[in-house]
Amino acid sequence: MKKSRGFTLIELVICIGILLILLSIANINLNVRDKIEAKEQLKTMALDIKQLKNYSQVNNCRTSIKINNDGYILNFLGKSRHVKFNKLVKLKSTNVRVINFTTEGKPSFLANKNSAGTINYTINDKKTVKITIQPVTGKVSYDEFKN
Repeated sequence: MKKSRGFTLIELVICIGILLILLSIANINLNVRDKIEAKEQLKTMALDIKQLKNYSQVNNCRTSIKINNDGYILNFLGKSRHVKFNKLVKLKSTNVRVINFTTEGKPSFLANKNSAGTINYTINDKKTVKITIQPVTGKVSYDEFKN
């Protein structure tokens, strides 16, 4: 009787099939994680704008945030912090690129340039997020809409 040490073709096909199923489940979970991360990044941006407003009031200094296509830059007391979004977040439209807060925490209005406005982002082209900064009070609102 001859003993063979090896795998049959059926055993190899079954193992490859199981591995493919496990890899596809892992890929689905990564996409969900990226969507959740994108949503949290935009919520953090709205919170950062609120914190800049409060920081300018408490410390009696001017602060600003610059909106880029791939993230934003916070400026306060000579310090700056750059935040980058993940690949699912896209800037859809905005009527303000730089938001400046006065020492009273209000959006400034210098040289006919308003520092208040609306910023629209899309997450994976399926969900729209709208961040609004009110002109006089500087109140920041965060709204989500499905496309």
